[in-house]
Amino acid sequence: MASPLSPVLANMLLDGLQAEIYDRLYPKGHTNYSTGNMIRFMDDIAVTANSKSSAEVIMQIIEEFLAERGLRPNPEKSYIANVFKGFDYLGRHYQRKRGVVEVTPSKASVTEIENNIHYIIENHHGTLRSLIEEVNVELTRWSTPHRTEDSYMTFRDIDVSGWPRSAS
Repeated sequence: MASPLSPVLANMLLDGLQAEIYDRLYPKGHTNYSTGNMIRFMDDIAVTANSKSSAEVIMQIIEEFLAERGLRPNPEKSYIANVFKGFDYLGRHYQRKRGVVEVTPSKASVTEIENNIHYIIENHHGTLRSLIEEVNVELTRWSTPHRTEDSYMTFRDIDVSGWPRSAS
């Protein structure tokens, strides 16, 4: 079981990483965010770069920063992705299409909510009203962080997925 202290410690450990990336990429102090930028949410980070070679340099900086602290990036979660092919980050899928980056719920996130709803429906032993309330709580929990994304079709698909699964 993970301790609530773990994300806090990981977050503290990452303090200084962004400055390290900028200091190494822009030694003269003229920051050019299109060359490389870091987005951080607690102990999760995403780094942008304008080329694969820039991304490789940034990945090396991150590996060295962590190595100095006795750590290394998680090989399952640390990779260089092409925004035109898309990538997942914190339950969202980012992909550049028609000149803009589209943000939608990730497939894994959608599968999780669909499975949760099916579990609630299949294992409920109360009134119809309590079932509806329980499903609504789960839908609200999931949909709130996704409300600012391009989620209309995803929400429609999830609405339909609440129907009982056919026995195969």
